[in-house]
Amino acid sequence: MSAEVQIVAHRGASAYAPENSMAAVRLAWQVGADAVEVDVHLTADNEIVCIHDATTERVSRTSLTVAEVTWQALQAIELITREGVQDAGPARIPLLSEVLASVPEGKLLYIELKSDVRIVPYLLAELEQSDVPAAQIFIISFYPEVLKAVKAGAPELRTGLLVNFKRAGIRLKPSMAKIFAAAEDARCDDISVKAHPLMLPKFAAAVRKKGYGFHVWTVDDPAWAMEMLRRGAQSITTNKPDLIRHALDANVPVHGSDGKSL
Repeated sequence: MSAEVQIVAHRGASAYAPENSMAAVRLAWQVGADAVEVDVHLTADNEIVCIHDATTERVSRTSLTVAEVTWQALQAIELITREGVQDAGPARIPLLSEVLASVPEGKLLYIELKSDVRIVPYLLAELEQSDVPAAQIFIISFYPEVLKAVKAGAPELRTGLLVNFKRAGIRLKPSMAKIFAAAEDARCDDISVKAHPLMLPKFAAAVRKKGYGFHVWTVDDPAWAMEMLRRGAQSITTNKPDLIRHALDANVPVHGSDGKSL
């Protein structure tokens, strides 16, 4: 069964290298991830860069708003390498084009759009210029209007709506009805959810019954990954792709690249 689920490296192998950096992306490919997920924003000069937050504050010793500065300004920033993360030299914020150039044949790239719909035409132009086939690209976003714009411009691209469950008493929100309404509005192919302990098994079944692919993030616990596999997850996004792949293959906890047992 484990071969049927894709192991997606969250922001690259981000447990072992600075998130969204080329070091994290390359390491993910090296340890056998089926896919890499990166977050992208649009700069002031309309370049697409890989960074999760709208500012550089959390990942560097600077505080720049990505949408308000040029790519040249971002190039000069060195990413923080936190304790316990592999140090492969200075890490910087890469362009999406650099990540695309690294994608091996047969592997997938999950691109999370963090900007609004303004990023879409630039994204589609970037993908058109890339040698990576559409079949190896998966566009994801929390915003239905962004995914709808992607589908309108490139219906061949696979898209997925992201859902971050929040606890409301003994229940989770948003409700299934709201999730399916948003997915329909987005014209997406898949639904990808944050794996929450209160998420009932019937949710995954309902997603599949509606005709959507079912995906989960961010899972670093082998036992929880195994449960998501049993529920029919088509991909599991993790900071530790080596750990989760080996654990699912062996059905036992193993050690990650940092040598620590989870």
